[in-house]
Amino acid sequence: MKEFHVLFIDDDPFMLKALMRTARRLRPDWHYTGCDTPEHWQDSWSNRVAPDLIITDLQMPVLSGDQLLQQAILTVPAAMRVLLTGDTSETVVTHAAYYTHSIIAKPFSERDFEHLFANLERLHTLPLTRSCREQLGAFTHLPVLPELVKQLQQVFHQPEGDLIKIAELLEHEPILAAKLMQVANSAFMGFNSAVATLQDAIIRLGFRMTEAIVMLYLLVEQHKPSNQVAMQQKLTDDSLKQATVVKEFARLAGLKRQQQELLYAAAIFSAIGPLLMLNLSQDDQDKPAFAGNLQPGFNNSTLLTVYLLTLWGYDAELCNTILWQDWPTPERNSTEKHAFMLFIAGQYVQATLPEQRAELADLIDQDELKVAYQDLLRQKLSQAN
Repeated sequence: MKEFHVLFIDDDPFMLKALMRTARRLRPDWHYTGCDTPEHWQDSWSNRVAPDLIITDLQMPVLSGDQLLQQAILTVPAAMRVLLTGDTSETVVTHAAYYTHSIIAKPFSERDFEHLFANLERLHTLPLTRSCREQLGAFTHLPVLPELVKQLQQVFHQPEGDLIKIAELLEHEPILAAKLMQVANSAFMGFNSAVATLQDAIIRLGFRMTEAIVMLYLLVEQHKPSNQVAMQQKLTDDSLKQATVVKEFARLAGLKRQQQELLYAAAIFSAIGPLLMLNLSQDDQDKPAFAGNLQPGFNNSTLLTVYLLTLWGYDAELCNTILWQDWPTPERNSTEKHAFMLFIAGQYVQATLPEQRAELADLIDQDELKVAYQDLLRQKLSQAN
């Protein structure tokens, strides 16, 4: 079992002790180092194992938290970087994307650190080489989890999700609300009647699908490549098509609604990496592109997607489904089966001719999936006519 090393940095010794007490209660077997002189933070671990996680206060004299984490990018790029601050204004959060992976608001709670530590543990269960994690960690323009998504998750995870509260949150974002209505009423969803209210749209889509769509369009709005708007639109459209295809594929294969929604969300979330890679491809010296292939057997954009989702706290089942979708996988367990269905749906969307889509059936081994896919082909052909 991996031994995690955490470095806390705060110029206030009392706060530093409080942070370390909280951490030790949650993960008593981990190794913790405290540093109350931020300008000497590198000396606190220079003769020890490099930290897996760095948590620093923002407002500190001599060396502020944002300056410190920018140094950490160069010194320990594989480490997870977290900013602790009482100021979570839009300006701070936007700037934080240049150097941090996550923000914990003051006053903090044990739940904040439990979530953070669980994310770190999941990150290290991913089959990523150290070189891959260093390159991913060295990139300085990765978004933090949008605040609206955090608010939606808080409502979603309550024993009984409050539809009125969810609708109220989204009504403050008219563009997002309109997109949700559009998706819920799209022909791809296959419903005969239209929904008239945002609450009805959320009921139709379900919490998980709603969250995925909100995430997609928030990132689209936040990351608009100046010269690749058409490609961004195509990636967005294709992800929605893939999501609809894989959900219907799953329904025809007899998968439960929860699994259908997981696959729909996986298809939507899969667009995160490609959308952000559009920004990487632009000629901007402050946004260094990845040096070649991050890790053999995976697409860079998929690795970027899974890396971010794991940092944001999404579950291993979703992340692994996305991770293994790039190539045809065996159908030996539920994760491989889901990843394979996601792969087939992606190939279906990219195919331009009916015969190309029909040929995909030859890749399917399981009889029930082969039958379900052939039913899908017939259904899509009937809709087209």
